[in-house]
Amino acid sequence: MEGSGVEGIVIAGAGLAGLATALGLHRKGVRSLVLESSATLRASGFAFTTWTNAFRALDALGVGDKIREHHLLYERLLAFSASTGEPAAKLSLKMQGKSGPHEIRCVKRNFLLETLENELPEGTIRFSSKIVSIEEDGNVKLLHLSDGSTIRAKVLIGCDGVNSVVAKWLGLPKPILSGRSATRGLAEYPAGHGFGPEILQFIGQGFRSGVLPCSDTSVYWNYTWYPSPDDGDAEESVAKMRSYVVAKLRAARIPAEALDVIERSEMSDVVSSPLRFRSPLALVRGSISRGNHMDLSGPRWKKGKDGKDFLALAAANPMSVIVAELNASFISSKPVAILSGPGGGAILGVEPKQAVILNRAAFGHAVEIAAAQKHWFQLSPEEVFYLCHVLNCIRVESRDKKQMSEKQLWNHFRSMSESFPEMYKAYSHLRLSRPHGTNRVGCKRESVDSCLR
Repeated sequence: MEGSGVEGIVIAGAGLAGLATALGLHRKGVRSLVLESSATLRASGFAFTTWTNAFRALDALGVGDKIREHHLLYERLLAFSASTGEPAAKLSLKMQGKSGPHEIRCVKRNFLLETLENELPEGTIRFSSKIVSIEEDGNVKLLHLSDGSTIRAKVLIGCDGVNSVVAKWLGLPKPILSGRSATRGLAEYPAGHGFGPEILQFIGQGFRSGVLPCSDTSVYWNYTWYPSPDDGDAEESVAKMRSYVVAKLRAARIPAEALDVIERSEMSDVVSSPLRFRSPLALVRGSISRGNHMDLSGPRWKKGKDGKDFLALAAANPMSVIVAELNASFISSKPVAILSGPGGGAILGVEPKQAVILNRAAFGHAVEIAAAQKHWFQLSPEEVFYLCHVLNCIRVESRDKKQMSEKQLWNHFRSMSESFPEMYKAYSHLRLSRPHGTNRVGCKRESVDSCLR
């Protein structure tokens, strides 16, 4: 085993997720080490479509404007029938969303990867470092690499793709085959390509294809289909796959300029890829963390003086009992949570004994307020709605002191974030389905939608 030094945070994988995670930590002053199995950054797939929420994340990382400078902003989407070659739909992409105008661009993977890499401190990424197995030594993860070396880490974050070693170590189910395959490429036009700021889609006859200009000089294309014996030897080589795609699209009578993109493009050495995905429900129902983490579905126990760890203490004090205690304490007084600023949840003031229970029940984060007689907790939107709707143990007021109904609260959080409904459903599922989850007795189990009709 290598030296006794222990890395604080190790990230497996120097793809988009891994580098974005490392940069996010770096912006907060936290050092991390990224392990990448290949010798260089890999930009498989050439490009991908980014929507408004992606640019919010890129802006938070401080690289959004650098990406915008080199990629076109789309104004419309044109869809064509693969059966007739006729236009089937036209959609403006300039409409306003709930949080402002939509922003859709096709971003080149290698450009984004290099941009993220350049923002990281030198030495953050360690190439040719493939993790082959993971063990635990107390609170330390032992990462065994393919070269025979071992890295010790306090925290391991898995961003290592569809064949993730970290996911396997966590016991997550294998990715599911979708039944479809994909091939793709990127064409360069040094003198300009002539396409407008639009996405072209061709749909039907068992395939879906897109032609998307990334910039004034580069165009990305993709083609997905259900493989069959009729495909013949198309997957034997890049040349045969290109011919197969061009023949399919020519039969669909797509514009000549779109065919030219495919015929002149660079294609990956990987001729085609079966499309696989890991079900979101598998992540919700499985364990996405392991070891010396804070168990958000259990009480916030620290190691006791008697040497018992938090897992033993949690087993002796189930979350269901703690939440029942919280409910009993709150139900009579119904403490008031006051909505905080845009994107936030609410601030809840409670008595000292209630603060202890709230913390053990893993709700919110304590905040210091000068000269305050109460204890104050910052709650996320999901926590606020859960305490209000499921446990029915708090009241919620707007910033101008007006009490809000459940429906008003739901609509408020939806207006703040388009992803709130899905985030809340995932949060409530975790709370209600864990072995040490919230007390189901007296909880309203009907769906959010039916509750708010």
